[in-house]
Amino acid sequence: MEQVAIFGGSFDPIHIGHLWLAQQVYEIGGRVFKDDNYSHRDVKFDKLCIMPNFSGRSSGKIVTGAEHRLTMCKLALQDINQNFGFPEPVKDLEIQQEFEYTYQTIDFLCRADYISFVWIISSDWDVTKFKNYDELKTKCKFFIVHRPGENDERYGDVRNFLPINIKLSSTQIRDRVKNGKSISGLVTPSVEKYIIDKGLYK
Repeated sequence: MEQVAIFGGSFDPIHIGHLWLAQQVYEIGGRVFKDDNYSHRDVKFDKLCIMPNFSGRSSGKIVTGAEHRLTMCKLALQDINQNFGFPEPVKDLEIQQEFEYTYQTIDFLCRADYISFVWIISSDWDVTKFKNYDELKTKCKFFIVHRPGENDERYGDVRNFLPINIKLSSTQIRDRVKNGKSISGLVTPSVEKYIIDKGLYK
């Protein structure tokens, strides 16, 4: 059975921090997750996919249309020439099914007998507040992207963290575009061009 790491989020837009994290996670996919503070055992996987969500309404976030975010994810992966083990590493499952909640996606995937998966999310999403969280944590192992200086206690009983040292967020990207500042080097060239051409985040 394939073990897959699913990197989910809004990706509004996807940026180099997302890509660097995905690369790090993929490269250690054949080993257990370990760092100075936590030891994550029995977590191995063969592939990684990026899965933009359908809507931010369930989290109270206002996000750019799903098709824009999906396209930017595909452009970013093409720019870095990385497929993370998949012919198509960007998955549109949540968008195609119009799932509003993570539990819907996990329930859907749990019905497939050919895949086992872990779920990776950014720390700006509080997984403990996900709908049906108590049930979710029995079906899926969550790993939280842990940025320096963040308070781990707000995640309750979730003790699986992936440290990342890039202090960059999609909010910062959107703010820079809104204020007429350059985002070169913060997103891939094709994503930057797409944002400009489509007039996003103005």
